[in-house]
Amino acid sequence: MKKVILLLVSLAIGYLATAQDQFTGAMGAALGQMGAAQKSDDFVACANTFNRIAAAEPEQWLPGYYASYNMLIAGFIASEKDMAKAQGYMDEAQKLLNQTTSRVKQIEDMSEIATLQAYIYTGKVIEDPMTLGQQLSPKVFQELGKAIGMNPNNPRAHYIKGMYTFNMPDFYGGGAANAKPILEKAKALYDAQPAAMTLNPTWGKEQNEELLKSIK
Repeated sequence: MKKVILLLVSLAIGYLATAQDQFTGAMGAALGQMGAAQKSDDFVACANTFNRIAAAEPEQWLPGYYASYNMLIAGFIASEKDMAKAQGYMDEAQKLLNQTTSRVKQIEDMSEIATLQAYIYTGKVIEDPMTLGQQLSPKVFQELGKAIGMNPNNPRAHYIKGMYTFNMPDFYGGGAANAKPILEKAKALYDAQPAAMTLNPTWGKEQNEELLKSIK
């Protein structure tokens, strides 16, 4: 009987290891696709890839998170030529994030969700900055406050805060001078992250560097 139990345990562990390897492989390939994306349609395709992984892995939060992130980036790129299309992508990014939030269990991961929510709000603001900036700016900073509170070492939260501050009018507390120390904080946190490959979010470092260079 003991041998049977040990065999079943061994089979179960083997199955879980194989499933994890398949998930890691699928995510690695999708992240490679994301790294090569350039156009809006490329990022939509990436979002669809991650969404398929999310459907197959209902306990995992990262696929849905990346699906939302890629749809958001597609929206920002599309906004240069077609704001209506861009906002459709923003709305889809919000929908995908909503579907993902319930899958998150760790507080550090919730920090990433809150950061992405703030980023989506910035995507909504660009449709009409004068009007929507007043409506959504408090929500942007509320989400970023939550993100930093849950994980003060999350560089993406500081980057989005610095980026948003940079683009705000000076008389609202924005501008380059106010954004610089926030972006410098983000840079320090990005630089402190290990260089090893990971499935966890790492985006924003290059954009943060570019913003700092534009200030200096």
